[in-house]
Amino acid sequence: MFPSLVLKEIFENLEYKHKTLYACTQVNSEWFREASPILWQAPFLNKLSKTHLVIKSYFQEMSSDDKKVIEKDFNILPSTPLLSYSSYLKYLDIDNFIDAVIKFCQIFYIHKESQNIIKNIIDKFLQLLVNNSTKIQHIKFVGVYPDLDNIITTLVKKQNGLKSFSIKLEIFNRHILNSLQHQARSISHLELDSIDFHQTSFINYLIKFPLLSNLIIRDCNFDESKDNQFDSIIHQISLQQLVIHNSNAPTLALLNICSTSLKIFNIMGPHYRDSLEQVFKTIFERCHNLIDFSIIRFSCTLNYLEIPWVPNLQRLILYRNDFKINLSLMKISLNHYLRKLAQSLPKNLKKVNIWIILNPEYETELILDDLRYFFNNLNFKCSFVNIEIVHPYYRYVVSKNIRFDKTGNQFEIDKKKYNFNEPAIM
Repeated sequence: MFPSLVLKEIFENLEYKHKTLYACTQVNSEWFREASPILWQAPFLNKLSKTHLVIKSYFQEMSSDDKKVIEKDFNILPSTPLLSYSSYLKYLDIDNFIDAVIKFCQIFYIHKESQNIIKNIIDKFLQLLVNNSTKIQHIKFVGVYPDLDNIITTLVKKQNGLKSFSIKLEIFNRHILNSLQHQARSISHLELDSIDFHQTSFINYLIKFPLLSNLIIRDCNFDESKDNQFDSIIHQISLQQLVIHNSNAPTLALLNICSTSLKIFNIMGPHYRDSLEQVFKTIFERCHNLIDFSIIRFSCTLNYLEIPWVPNLQRLILYRNDFKINLSLMKISLNHYLRKLAQSLPKNLKKVNIWIILNPEYETELILDDLRYFFNNLNFKCSFVNIEIVHPYYRYVVSKNIRFDKTGNQFEIDKKKYNFNEPAIM
């Protein structure tokens, strides 16, 4: 037979293959002992069809009093559990967990369903997690159940080493957000969605998470006056990934509290706050280890040739932005501009996607062959390069993208000219 450590490593490689892991638990007692903790660590990661059976197993772990309450109304018999199943839980999607409890009620409840009964059963199973599941590393929560805020807050506080937390709240909830600070010394991934931070300083909240390496912000609102004091503070946390989507986040302040460890910076508009010119200046002056840089759907006055690109940059996405290029003001032809742009890009780039809008007064017709001035002057080997030039005067776009194989040879070329009827991005 295999040594225990070897078995454990084999079963860990089967982490998300529940049917295979379950079959392994049926082989013998040793395999059961080694495979069971892995089988039971993420039963609610996805909306699987039989998660109600997980809830049925959790039922066997309940106290005698709780079992009696459930027995009288449910077609289910108590038994002695073989394991403390809920103690192995490491990945918890609370909404999937609640869906599983609801399905459990629908299948095993012997009377006509009522919301009060379902709410009471959900509370009991969540309390079971509070009591038994103290090693959860990843929690995802969409706050559509306001009556559960207190028990969710307690669940978060009880964890020993929470690493990742993803939350979506339609209404600001100080209690849940404050409970996260009990895990501040262990959380490395934080995902915030639809949260209104007008009642607090976001930066002051964030710097309490010293190990935070990944921060994702979506559709959040912030109070500009509460974070201005942090515009000049630097090197507070070591973020490696910063993603901001459609939020008036204090971007400059966030960049200022990052060390030079930032490797990925993605920002998508149109809802934003800080001067994009200043964002470009700050990120390329301070974040010298940046390898992935994306800006999508923004509007500002910007000349690509003036951007001090980071030398190690490998992925550059500047797409669907209203960055108007005034060639007349620069006293330069489009062909010359494209040649200089290609020559200015970092030599380590692996993927490039650039969108250029010409000044509305530019009347010279564009042809697809004009793009050769860009592609013929690239000084790096890339897997994918795309450039699109919008001509507002004639309302069309010329576009060309090329894919390269590992040896740098072109193997797929797509070029086209199409109408562009979208309004300017504001």
